[in-house]
Amino acid sequence: MPCEEILHNNDKDNNIDNKRDNVLSTLSNKEFIEILYPIFFFKNNCDPIPEIEKFLDYYRGKDWRLSGGKVMSEIEDLIRPAESWQVKEIKETGYRSSFMRGWKEVYKIAPEYLKKEILRTRPSSQNDSSASILCSKKLADWLDSESQTVGIIFRGSANPNYKFDWKRR
Repeated sequence: MPCEEILHNNDKDNNIDNKRDNVLSTLSNKEFIEILYPIFFFKNNCDPIPEIEKFLDYYRGKDWRLSGGKVMSEIEDLIRPAESWQVKEIKETGYRSSFMRGWKEVYKIAPEYLKKEILRTRPSSQNDSSASILCSKKLADWLDSESQTVGIIFRGSANPNYKFDWKRR
């Protein structure tokens, strides 16, 4: 067997092994969306799913390779490129950037059982110095119990006089 043929067969074997060892190649679209939704919500909350699909198409087309050639194989490998992904078609998010900076920080400290509720909120009203959201009773109760911390977060991420409130839907 010529040397080139052996190398070619080894490359095929390595590709098969890489796909078998690549956790990302085993995930369904639903699983990808569940993992990536929070990241893309804070980038483009009015319509994160199409942007997630663009991101996935891009990296699937590159066989999960980063620009340096490293192959992404674990979920953790997916997070950094997702966080640095640039949304090409900026859409009106419904939230001002001053609110989103604070809301992302609130998301980080929220208990796990409330994280999806945070992603389901909708703005009721807002301007440069205040925001009001509509949210579930469960999230509103937690925000009530953490109002002092939430207020500090928003005053730190927006401005010292920023006002934030919530209404139960």
